[in-house]
Amino acid sequence: WYQARRRHLAVRGAAVKIQAVVRGGVERRRYLARKAEAETQYRKALLLRNDPPQDGKMWGDRKRRAAKLFEKAAEAGYAPAKAWAAYCSLIPCEGGEMKHEAAVEWARQASTAGDPFGTAVLAWAYLRGRWVTMDREEAYRLARESAEAGDAFGQWVLGNCFQWGWGVGQSWAEAVEWYGKAAEQGHPWGLNNFGRCHDTGNGVPENEEEAFKWQL
Repeated sequence: WYQARRRHLAVRGAAVKIQAVVRGGVERRRYLARKAEAETQYRKALLLRNDPPQDGKMWGDRKRRAAKLFEKAAEAGYAPAKAWAAYCSLIPCEGGEMKHEAAVEWARQASTAGDPFGTAVLAWAYLRGRWVTMDREEAYRLARESAEAGDAFGQWVLGNCFQWGWGVGQSWAEAVEWYGKAAEQGHPWGLNNFGRCHDTGNGVPENEEEAFKWQL
């Protein structure tokens, strides 16, 4: 009886282990499938944003479609989509559905994971008091971190900090420098601000030709 009992327990234990392995394999496949779907959504969203049409109405529609895809990918836990989902939701006219609390958390998670764009979005939220308590010193710290890491949006936000003296001493020279870095990367707001500085002579000599060259 004792030997039979031992064999029965051994067989039962082996069966439990096999079931666990099978369940683990199924869960792993499901995880990989969700990740692949989220990555596809993210890439489609980038294509929509990176290829703007000439028609303004169509561009607004593409932004909204991209924002939804970013949000789906972020909700699925796909890290690269979180900063974009936060950006689209927190910033007016960028196509998101204004999921403010979720957006701040996405930005925070992206920043913590070392994404300079996520850090820039979080900086902007603190700078403007967008669904977080306004903290311009923290906004400046985050913007500088992002800008020095080479993110164009972070460079534009840092330029704002210096232009208006938000969280740091006001300096047109510094503002122009960071707007220029954003403009060189083709950031539209960086281009406009950098061109406007040349137009008004703030931080650089007034130069209409340079202003025309940079402004959209």
